[in-house]
Amino acid sequence: MATPPAVPETLRRFAIERGPAGTAWLEALPALIEELSDTWQLKLDPPLDATAGSCSWVAPGTRAGQSVVLKVGWPHSEAGAEAAGLCFFAGQGAVHLLAADGEHYALLLERCQPGHDLWSLDHRDADRAAAQVLRRLWRDATDREATGEVRTEAGTIPTLADTVGQWNGSYGET
Repeated sequence: MATPPAVPETLRRFAIERGPAGTAWLEALPALIEELSDTWQLKLDPPLDATAGSCSWVAPGTRAGQSVVLKVGWPHSEAGAEAAGLCFFAGQGAVHLLAADGEHYALLLERCQPGHDLWSLDHRDADRAAAQVLRRLWRDATDREATGEVRTEAGTIPTLADTVGQWNGSYGET
């Protein structure tokens, strides 16, 4: 990659607000993107503009003719479980996970092409669409071990109670 990848301003601000760790992550990001691009043989397009609150660098691209998305997230617990969640859903109501680098919170995803933004629908149609996706995502509780956690080859998905407990204990932290 001759030119370092662009970093959307909202992501840059997000990282800098995290102090020295955020600045170091931001400085390492271009080399990491280049490494992942080489490893996964990607041809990347410019990154998507991050929206307020976004904590990931995301860019569409191609790999061997397939439309893909590279997502490199700020290291935090929810991002750490994302690959496991996508692996668990296996493309049923969610994109397929093509590859993951857990150490760097990086995901290679199939690219989905959006249809209609739910905000463009009236509330009843939007509710129906969301309910249809939730039905596709639902898995029976028997898929869980006694702890309630779901284990996949990509890692463990913590329980909702554990996640909410973590949010309550570290609100505002990353």
